[in-house]
Amino acid sequence: MLPIKTEMFVEWAQSIFWADCSAPWPERRDGPWHVPPEWNERAALGALRNWLNEPTQTGVREELRDGLAQLGWDTPSAAGRRLLSELIWNTVLARFGITPALRSVHRSAMSEDGFAVHVIDADGPHNSDRSGWLVMVRLEDYGATAVRIAAEWVLNALLYYDVELGLADEPLYRRRYRKPKEWDPRPEEREPASAQPETMGPPTCPKCGSPMVEKANGRTGRPFWSCTRYPDCTGTRNWRTAAR
Repeated sequence: MLPIKTEMFVEWAQSIFWADCSAPWPERRDGPWHVPPEWNERAALGALRNWLNEPTQTGVREELRDGLAQLGWDTPSAAGRRLLSELIWNTVLARFGITPALRSVHRSAMSEDGFAVHVIDADGPHNSDRSGWLVMVRLEDYGATAVRIAAEWVLNALLYYDVELGLADEPLYRRRYRKPKEWDPRPEEREPASAQPETMGPPTCPKCGSPMVEKANGRTGRPFWSCTRYPDCTGTRNWRTAAR
């Protein structure tokens, strides 16, 4: 028997997963991870998008967008797993009153509620290899395969449908695997030469027009441009932005 908070979350996940589906929810059964044939991916994605667009979910949407924007090809795998775990616990699960238990996120041990969420490196033919990471849900009742499938799909969809859900401007899987210049594994996807930054000095602030200075993100270590008038001005730019 799952705690009431976890029950609320899995019921919500199932309502998203089985959106607009006339077929009954499958019975509890053991077996490998699979998607039932009666499931409608388009309807499920639409239901998740509608949830994110609700005025009450503005904080979830913005925090997910800001967190995903910090991930790229130069983000260490461990740092990426940690950041994604925190995003999932502190945004989606927090909406259902599930207290983050990050000490159990990366281990096989359950949280106090017999429920845990893990982020691992994707290593199989899952759709989640679009992001390079895979979110796994662990429930006390391992017979509830259908419940786990719904919960895992919803949480993974936030990562590998990031563009479709309005959470990113460029797919996470491209940002994670795209390396600069000659190391780019997909040359056909490189930016045109005209889009490459020029080494002619820092750009100007998009808010006040002042010069900018290069700084490093405190969480990921990735560089970015910051306004020299900070904290009076909070303007920032992508570090690849060329001088204007």
